[in-house]
Amino acid sequence: MDGFSIVPLKLVIQKLESEFTSTDNKAYGDALKLLRILEDDGVIFLTLDGQSRGFLAMLPYVKGDINGLGDSADGIILERNGKVDKQYLKNTKYQDLEPKVKEIIDGRILNITVVTDFYEFRDIVDTLVNKQKGWSWANFQIHKQQNRFGKYVVSMIDMFNTKIGEEFSKLWRLKIKNPKKDFKFNRDGHQNFAVILTTLLEDGQWVNNVASKLQNNTESISKSNLKKVFKYTIEILKLRKDSTYISELINWIIFRWVMDGGNRSNDFYKKLQYPHQYSVDPTKKRKLLEKFFIHHSKIKGSVDKPHPLSWMKGLDGKWVRIEQGYSHANENQGTKSIGSRMTSFLESFPWDECISEGIIKKSSSMPSMTDVVLSNDFSDLNGNPVDVLSLSDYDRSHKISKKNGGSNLLDNLVVEDSSKNKARGSDNIDDTQLKLDF
Repeated sequence: MDGFSIVPLKLVIQKLESEFTSTDNKAYGDALKLLRILEDDGVIFLTLDGQSRGFLAMLPYVKGDINGLGDSADGIILERNGKVDKQYLKNTKYQDLEPKVKEIIDGRILNITVVTDFYEFRDIVDTLVNKQKGWSWANFQIHKQQNRFGKYVVSMIDMFNTKIGEEFSKLWRLKIKNPKKDFKFNRDGHQNFAVILTTLLEDGQWVNNVASKLQNNTESISKSNLKKVFKYTIEILKLRKDSTYISELINWIIFRWVMDGGNRSNDFYKKLQYPHQYSVDPTKKRKLLEKFFIHHSKIKGSVDKPHPLSWMKGLDGKWVRIEQGYSHANENQGTKSIGSRMTSFLESFPWDECISEGIIKKSSSMPSMTDVVLSNDFSDLNGNPVDVLSLSDYDRSHKISKKNGGSNLLDNLVVEDSSKNKARGSDNIDDTQLKLDF
């Protein structure tokens, strides 16, 4: 059983008083007031490491708020009535345990490490911060001076402190279903996931260990791709009442990324081999999500209702799942598995049905300025001749804006003075023109 690290309260107060005196930092002063209240209440030690285990696991378990140890019991071999019982500790509340079993648990020795001194108060802060990164104390000491908050981490934190980043974090905490430990919110799993998916969209690779990214002190995180991860995640978690599995979320993110045009230089995108892109009617995103889950369930199939993208008949005539078929590939997260299942998904998705129902429109990459000028007979939005020697003064403007479901097709594009296009923002041209006329 993992132990705890504690530090004497008097020692923390002493170091914090010194830090407050030298810096006059108001936050340190407020912290001192709180610590002195704790001291008056008889507190002797503060927990330095083990808070999450204590308050989120051990205490609720002993109180009976948790129905057994769950997957945490996998590493415990318990023999009952002459047989190994793998389910008893998983599914039995602490209060309902047999007396002998409870006695064994109560008798476990918990190691406690007492910190007797540290150089200055910020060492305590550094320790807590870097424990959240999942680094051991030894690794922390190696990296502490050379890479205290690298450029990558700072840029990532900045993004998580934005409005969209905060909404992503809140929805992750409430709406992700049964995440593995690396993706649990109380272990900063939402940040871990965001880094992995941002890397997939940027570099075309799923990375299981993000430590090298977090230690990068020369490059920032790709903010445009991180923003896409935020945007697509918020879409599915807000629109869907049910909680969402990680595999379903990944599928939706890749699905929406491809619809928006993906990244043509990305090897992962190239392997998906889906060349088309689509714009979505903002008022029909829920319908698109419904189509997504209906298709997901259909091609995932089951023994009773098998689908050829997931199931095949074995030599005995029984239905078996295809290795790396759609259903099987959803159980594994990696570049190969995600690529395999999303290739099947994209090729078989009812795109034409969604177009006919007005949910999406087929789009394309943005035509060149020359193509737009030719398409509009060398005239701008107001019918004036375009100055072909000063094309940099113009923009390719959408009649129906991208935000309102407009496409990049030539029949939706006009030539317009750049300053007027930027001033209009995301409004449709017709709506804005009415405003200008009055």
